[in-house]
Amino acid sequence: MEYAGKGGRVDPENVDVVDVQVRFLSDLGRIPEAMELLAGASKEGVLPRSLEGRRGWLLMEACQPVEAIEVMTKLSSREPDYGWVQRQLAEWLSERKDWKELEGVAKRLTRLMPNDSAAWGYLADASMNLENKTQAREAFAKAYGLDPHYPFAGRNLLDFQIEEKAYEEAARTLETLEHYT
Repeated sequence: MEYAGKGGRVDPENVDVVDVQVRFLSDLGRIPEAMELLAGASKEGVLPRSLEGRRGWLLMEACQPVEAIEVMTKLSSREPDYGWVQRQLAEWLSERKDWKELEGVAKRLTRLMPNDSAAWGYLADASMNLENKTQAREAFAKAYGLDPHYPFAGRNLLDFQIEEKAYEEAARTLETLEHYT
């Protein structure tokens, strides 16, 4: 903390230094101080996007999920190509089982990170819970195709294949599942 503190005094407008300080303070359980630091980094009441995202993250760390999701949702609307925000929102919405919101976030995430199996896993999970089986199956297949070490995707894909009586596909999926899990 001492090093980051010196960096902040040398260049208090350095977003990266403020971000490091906020994470250190959070790790130390000093969330009110971290919030103060963020408030001091705003220009005319507006934080740079990375620090606004960090504020949402900090609110989640402070066990304020509704406020955290609200901050991140607003930031996501302003910055739809900000992948880190989409990833955080996907994780939080999945944990809260907010499938409809997760579906929209996961679609943005798969657009931003088309080779990320977890992004496709979020879309598949949301789709499955919204009973959009076609989209769920496609997303599970994409996720598992990207990462055969992803048993959540593989097992769900296998279930779809068996339900569809696509036994040859199911046998191949089962073979890779047994190999990798």
